[in-house]
Amino acid sequence: LPDGAGNHTPNAEFNFYVDPEAARIVLRSGIPILLSPLNVSRKARFTKEWYDRIVAVDTPVTRLIKERLGPGFAKAPDRAGLMYDQIAAVALIDPTLMKTVEWFVDVDANPGPSYGTSVGAPQPWPGGEGVKKMQVQTDLDFDRFIKLYVERVTRPVPAPTR
Repeated sequence: LPDGAGNHTPNAEFNFYVDPEAARIVLRSGIPILLSPLNVSRKARFTKEWYDRIVAVDTPVTRLIKERLGPGFAKAPDRAGLMYDQIAAVALIDPTLMKTVEWFVDVDANPGPSYGTSVGAPQPWPGGEGVKKMQVQTDLDFDRFIKLYVERVTRPVPAPTR
């Protein structure tokens, strides 16, 4: 999709590449889809700076983040992870954080160099029979996104009620 190079092959995103047939079934199903492509995910880099802000607050969630991500940042403090799932979750909480377009999207399930590569356009294309229109994220307001994310994961966890 626009501006999105692959993360598993030069053009294919990992999840589409490992099972493009399943991805195609979902994309063509007609269910409402908000697709978050790699080019948007690459704008949300979880750095040690953000990690340090989060783990400075002690909650069960931040302790889990510290347990899971702390060793990686200790070995490589300059590393940054992409926040794929967090973008998907935050898009449900506050869709205004993302810009979207309505596009027809499909995935190439034919063996060859473009296997697992997503294809999208504002209009259906020749040979694209069966493709469906969906919302595709094109941009992310990272400052607002990370603020909301940090607020949510550093919130105190309420005690269970009985």
